[in-house]
Amino acid sequence: AARLGTVIKFIPAPVIVGFTTGIGVIIWVGQWPDFFGLPKPSGAHFHDKLWHTLQALPHLHPATTALAIASLLLVILTPRFARLKRVP
Repeated sequence: AARLGTVIKFIPAPVIVGFTTGIGVIIWVGQWPDFFGLPKPSGAHFHDKLWHTLQALPHLHPATTALAIASLLLVILTPRFARLKRVP
């Protein structure tokens, strides 16, 4: 409405790529506790949460981790089978 979308052309592409990559890493690392069945990490900053998650990693929940890996493999591998392409 205010035509502020054209301002993006003045921001260099590496800045945009770096920003979106950083957000992606934050989201990816934020999913680790749920993937491995760990308690939510404490801390206000990203590096605090990452450190607490890495410290808790040896205490992962095997059933939750196995189910998460099976789900991830299902999502990755099902498009390779022709008959399963029709399954939503």
